[in-house]
Amino acid sequence: MAITQADFYLIQATDAEARLRFACRLTQTVVNQSRRVYLHTEDLAQAQLLDELLWSFKPESFIPHLVGSESATDDVLVYLGFGVASALTRDKAVLINLATRLPQDYLEFERLAAVASNETIQLQQLRAHYKILQTQGISIQTHDMRKSPA
Repeated sequence: MAITQADFYLIQATDAEARLRFACRLTQTVVNQSRRVYLHTEDLAQAQLLDELLWSFKPESFIPHLVGSESATDDVLVYLGFGVASALTRDKAVLINLATRLPQDYLEFERLAAVASNETIQLQQLRAHYKILQTQGISIQTHDMRKSPA
């Protein structure tokens, strides 16, 4: 499977937790479509924070998931990590990139999503990713949530 579509989400907030909460909501949307998700984080600390948020971001529910080196299984739809995803994790999956760099195996996912806060550094990183994906011939859609009324 080769990636054909990328979606960039630009959010108004500038704090790290708001960005991760948006990633949780996006993950819930993808899971509701019965699709697999790999949340690619910057490092272990960000993966641990996201792990906690996936259990608690909505008071009425949680998103079951596995973190890092836990064994991938067919019945789990959501994985968190900061390295190369397993083949099972990539299979027909959406990659949500929260790291400063694209993972080396990003082309092996079905779809890519990236979330950036309204922070100069993150916007610059997203522009760099845009250029990389554009050279690969990947269709890119930008969802600018900053323009939406609060």
